[in-house]
Amino acid sequence: MSRSGASSWIVDPSFRAHLVCVVTGTTAALLLVSSAAILLPLLLRFEGSPAASPQELGQLADRILSLHETLWPMVLLCLVAVTVSSWLLYRRMVLPLVRFVQIFGAVRDGRLPRPIRLRAADYLTREADALNEMTAGLRERHAELSGACARLREQIADLEEWASLHGGAETSRLLAALLDREKALTDQIARVVAD
Repeated sequence: MSRSGASSWIVDPSFRAHLVCVVTGTTAALLLVSSAAILLPLLLRFEGSPAASPQELGQLADRILSLHETLWPMVLLCLVAVTVSSWLLYRRMVLPLVRFVQIFGAVRDGRLPRPIRLRAADYLTREADALNEMTAGLRERHAELSGACARLREQIADLEEWASLHGGAETSRLLAALLDREKALTDQIARVVAD
């Protein structure tokens, strides 16, 4: 998977749209049901009382219009507030994931990145701590391997010195093969770079 493909699922517009639409849609449905619960009894009273005086019907109509003028701006304000809050929630969830994907890409490329730092308002702090522990463990293992490789080089140097004094052709051949393997191991360890 390419680097751009690895991070695109996080900032995928369809995920963002789905989150905003679901939250806004469910809130809109709730607001419509509650609005109907407020206005419907008044409308039923309006139709259900044919013997009411014109003055009572006028008061009921004024009450319905007053509620109508007050209710719909509040419904619109609630929808805007829910949309904005869902967008902020989306950002707080996604921004740490973008950083996680960057760390995954760095490890894939043979780099051991520095610990990830999240903002106080971001989510996924436990997951960030676990990721930091993983990269710290990888750094420790890399340091241990580098140290072991250095000790191996010292022992090979001692063995070369001994072979030059006491060894024969077979010892020289085995020593050359050992040097080749040590060089390959050193090259592999060198490919991993700590940031």
